Amino acid sequence: MAGKDHLVLQPLADADRKLLEEVSHGLSAVSPDNIHAVIDALVGGQAVSCAVPLSPLETLQALVVQYGVRRLIRSLEKKVMRQLQEQAGVSSSSDLQRQMEQGLLPFLSDRCPVNILRLLCSHLGLDALPRSDLHEATEREHQLADEIMLGGVEALLYALPAALLRVLCKELAIDITPKGPEDLADAILIHLFDLTPLPARELEAKRRRREEVTPDPRKKKAAKGKSRYKAPPLSNIKKGISKQELHDLYNFSDLQEYCRAQGLDFTGKKALLIRRIVLFLDTGDKGAPKPRKRKHFQ
Repeated sequence: MAGKDHLVLQPLADADRKLLEEVSHGLSAVSPDNIHAVIDALVGGQAVSCAVPLSPLETLQALVVQYGVRRLIRSLEKKVMRQLQEQAGVSSSSDLQRQMEQGLLPFLSDRCPVNILRLLCSHLGLDALPRSDLHEATEREHQLADEIMLGGVEALLYALPAALLRVLCKELAIDITPKGPEDLADAILIHLFDLTPLPARELEAKRRRREEVTPDPRKKKAAKGKSRYKAPPLSNIKKGISKQELHDLYNFSDLQEYCRAQGLDFTGKKALLIRRIVLFLDTGDKGAPKPRKRKHFQ
């Protein structure tokens, strides 16, 4: 079991990696710095370990599987949970979760008979498949795995701060007219999986169900006390960034750190630092060095 400050990830099964290729391709436009920022936001300062070395993208994929499996297990009724535990040969939900994370599609394929697959599909509200089809089990396995992975990406996005979601939208060239974090998360989800946006009524019903099954992690954090905001990487401060984005995404101390790194004057209020940074990005002008004031002694 992972300790409070330690997170253990399972190596991805080859079959699961193939299922997540769509997500990996969709995130190809995201810079390595922002992939690291997403991981940092998700692990919350915990040390991450795995039986094999993982690249940042593989770490993100493993987190998708973990979030998806946990979301499914939390939503299951006790009767269904017992049946799954029996199929897996385990006695606790944590052992079941670990086994599913080690290989989601292999678990569904090797451990779940077709009646359990049907039960899970019904639980997740997936479209019915013809029972007489010889390939029904295989189709249901992939159908379930896809839905659980999609749920994992959705839960992962909902765990990210709004400022980082805006940065991702900008890199993915997604319209960020929606202002709320839920709208930003949904916009990224639609982009990654090429989904059709739900009508407003269905979207609201889905959000209510999601809040009942999976509480918003941001609300949980708020209940425990306000956590310190972590800004996106300073490498995102490039020519073209607006004053409003600098104001919304970065704290005063972040802007001071950027100014120091670029050899700019880092004194003054936040608005002054922002003007100084935008001028530097647009023209390269670092401004005249501020003269040192000398004390006069009588």
